[in-house]
Amino acid sequence: CKIALPFQLESDCVLLDGLKKAESEDAWVVHLYEPVGAEATCTLTGLADGCTVFEADILERAENELAVSNGGVDLSFRPFEVKVLLIRP
Repeated sequence: CKIALPFQLESDCVLLDGLKKAESEDAWVVHLYEPVGAEATCTLTGLADGCTVFEADILERAENELAVSNGGVDLSFRPFEVKVLLIRP
């Protein structure tokens, strides 16, 4: 079974911990984390034109809209930080 992901993750350190459909809307919920205790960056690329990306809380409520540029979003992580993102088509 093949599943088409809504993005690609480019990072030397940040890991994708979870990916699922949102409970209450047409969106993807993405859980990312930094596992080694260092500051890190990553980029989500391959996002569809017109999609919006938000940092969200654990209950999947959108908080801060992130800038999407050329189909990508740049993220920065503190040591051991976990981020929840909401990707709306």
